[in-house]
Amino acid sequence: MHRYVVDFGCAECGLSRFLKDIESLEKISFIDIDKVLLDLNKFRIKPLTYDYLHNRKNPLTIRIYEGNVTEIDPCIMGFEAVTMIEFIEHLVSEDLEKVISAVFGCLNPRLVVMTTPNYEFNQLFPSYPSFRHYDHKFEWTRKQFQEWCSDICRHNNYSVQFEGIGNGPDGSENLGTCSQAAIFVNGKTSPKPTYNDIKPTLYNLVAESIYPHEEENDLSLRARLNLEINYYTREHLKLEKYELTPDENYVMIAREIGEDWREKYYSDFHQDEVYIHHDVADVHHDVMDFHQKKMSDDIPEQFFETKENLYPVEEELWD
Repeated sequence: MHRYVVDFGCAECGLSRFLKDIESLEKISFIDIDKVLLDLNKFRIKPLTYDYLHNRKNPLTIRIYEGNVTEIDPCIMGFEAVTMIEFIEHLVSEDLEKVISAVFGCLNPRLVVMTTPNYEFNQLFPSYPSFRHYDHKFEWTRKQFQEWCSDICRHNNYSVQFEGIGNGPDGSENLGTCSQAAIFVNGKTSPKPTYNDIKPTLYNLVAESIYPHEEENDLSLRARLNLEINYYTREHLKLEKYELTPDENYVMIAREIGEDWREKYYSDFHQDEVYIHHDVADVHHDVMDFHQKKMSDDIPEQFFETKENLYPVEEELWD
């Protein structure tokens, strides 16, 4: 079971949405040399409301670093898995050799997952140039890629398995798949790797997100209830296909719990003339019921009422 994974050449950090759902992972690092691109996409690693409502069993910290992947920073030493998704084809031969030496020789992870375009598949894109992207330095056939990967294994005591990603139309099976993947497994018998959470010396930290988990949750009951109300409201809005304006951002029915439980919060959507409200006492009951029964994410009907059905909160509810 792997706990620490690093993604080299992460670009938009799109892999984060898949990695963060792996319960065994505790540390995920994304590394790329393009600081501007990282800044534009660092929001992707932030916990969602859902993550606060459905805590992970294990802690998880996700970090984004600006750095040159031809070098291994001490802050990722001990990471057990490496991903390089559609990355190697962007490297000139000299840098590619350095990356392979750094990953397989220095970092020496238990698992490496690598993907790259299948050049043979390109003929199915008649409007495309020779390579699929202007920054690609090369694109390999299946034979070229497999020979290159086998050579890595011979020099670093790894085994490799090849897979395909993205089937073509009927009749194109001889061309293989759109992308090709290599899964390397370390053949060495080594002790369980250790990880030291130290500050980077070669990489620059761009962003960090710490996810809530069952053993340690810093959110108060108020904050959790607040998030839960917000989450269900937004989900109901999606179902009803109401669009939120940038100014409204998202609906917060109950901004705070405790002293503010006596108040009612609602949002007036001027374009749709929809009034959203809920008696906070009923919300509290619904939320507690959710946590106790672990039921599905059904939205209480009383979240949405017509304008005529708005009613004041009875003082006796708070006695």
